[in-house]
Amino acid sequence: MVKQLKFYYKIIAIIFILISIFNCSKDFSPIGNDNTELYHTYYKSPDGLLMKLDSLQDTYSLDDEIKAEFTVSNISDSLSIHIISSSGPLGRFYMHDLGGQRINFYPRYKTGTYYDFYFNPGDSKRAILNWNQTTYSNDHFSDLKAYAGKYLITLSYAGISTNKMGKWITIDEIGDPFSAKLYYYFSDKDTLRLEFIIRNRISNDIILEPENDTPLVVNYVDDSSRGSMLTHYPKLDFEKTRIKAKSSEMLYCYKISRQDPLLGNLRGSYICVMDFNFKSRSIRAWSYILL
Repeated sequence: MVKQLKFYYKIIAIIFILISIFNCSKDFSPIGNDNTELYHTYYKSPDGLLMKLDSLQDTYSLDDEIKAEFTVSNISDSLSIHIISSSGPLGRFYMHDLGGQRINFYPRYKTGTYYDFYFNPGDSKRAILNWNQTTYSNDHFSDLKAYAGKYLITLSYAGISTNKMGKWITIDEIGDPFSAKLYYYFSDKDTLRLEFIIRNRISNDIILEPENDTPLVVNYVDDSSRGSMLTHYPKLDFEKTRIKAKSSEMLYCYKISRQDPLLGNLRGSYICVMDFNFKSRSIRAWSYILL
């Protein structure tokens, strides 16, 4: 009798393993061979939650907006999950580089909404991703777009385990190789100071040579009417510059005294727009300023 039970247990164990292998091959999407962890875009949990991560492609260009939709549905007969959260949104996406470092999250905002509800059988919830490839950091380079390469997109949803839900994507080198921003030193009281920061997102150096006539144009735009209030043409102190592959640097520092007669009677909130005109192309960046 004991031998028969052991035999039956072995048969049951083998069947369980075969079922697990079948389910894994059906529900889980492995990441590339150069990565060690598995992530999936479809998962049905044993307690009756069906999770899907849709619309993510394998490859994107430098100019693409990366969109995705996460849906979790309660397809059980009796499972009820009590979800409580002191802030929103309940669903959030995270972007990681190959080293595992989080480079951004979406949405970037946070609300003070209080949530207290039950996720009952038949209910569905979703979260939407619209990522323009920008990165987040605690330095001057925050909000520049990511370098070409591989990135992992994962997500979370309050009260629901989304462990290993995610997908690796690749940003190729097709499209605009540059990302630029104006970094505004808002704490400078006597001087208006802005740094034009540029990022070369691809794996080749790029040489930029300013055009002869108007290499740099600075516009002060009224924040309310969006009309141009002042146009300035500063002189550049360089003739040619090399932007190294996959690097970020300050291209130009714009400084002017707030008492300079050029600014006249400009007072209040404005948008400063800088256009660098090179022989091969133009690059624009802007920032809100206070005068």
